[in-house]
Amino acid sequence: MDLYDTIAARLYEAERTGEPISPVRGEIGERDLESAYRVQERLVRKHVAEGARAAGWKVGVSSPAALEAFAMDEPVSGVLLAENRVRDGGVITADGLSAPRVEVEVALVLAEDLSAPRSVAEAAAAVDYAVPALEVVDSRFRWDVAIADLVADNTAACRYVLGSDPRKLGEVDVAGVRTSLSRDGVEVSTGSGADTAGSPLNALFWLAGRRDLKAGEVVLTGALGTVVPVERGGAFRAEVSGLGGVSVSFA
Repeated sequence: MDLYDTIAARLYEAERTGEPISPVRGEIGERDLESAYRVQERLVRKHVAEGARAAGWKVGVSSPAALEAFAMDEPVSGVLLAENRVRDGGVITADGLSAPRVEVEVALVLAEDLSAPRSVAEAAAAVDYAVPALEVVDSRFRWDVAIADLVADNTAACRYVLGSDPRKLGEVDVAGVRTSLSRDGVEVSTGSGADTAGSPLNALFWLAGRRDLKAGEVVLTGALGTVVPVERGGAFRAEVSGLGGVSVSFA
């Protein structure tokens, strides 16, 4: 077992128990993304070996504020697991959670394979439909993270919820959508489609230039608006103009 496997095993156990661990940047370098992605790959591989199934991708650190906070000039990516999808209107228990936060996103589901598109329009042509989404992110380091910690931790992937009313891209301008996130009926965050790389389609184009995407995969394109800590739980609902709503509750 090498260093990457050792770190991945610690992260896997932290996901399973909800007990945070110390950051790993001291072992791999706080800006060594090559090593961080190797850890992420080993972590995902361990999930798959235990019966999980990869279902898509997520784009992180895609807003101007996030890029500045991590001193990055491009986003990062992680892997979505089918087992972490929660139905629209479903309930998430506290099991395995450490410091969860909720964010609104536009999810794009692919109709065909996509790799190294030459333009945003080519990337958009591979999309089957868009839906509003809630992503629950959770740091195994309780958010004491440099960029290498975040990437190694599979970009804090935890749970995700997709809306129930798919829309074709011709029906909605995903760059121009407005979002509202409420907790127990009180608005706690707002945003727009431009918050992630200028457009969710730009985020997809970036991702497809670095990963081979497959038909049927889900792509979470990045946070729209402020990310909200779960804290005492409650019921969260997002409204995304042109796409509708999506909700989840925490037990």
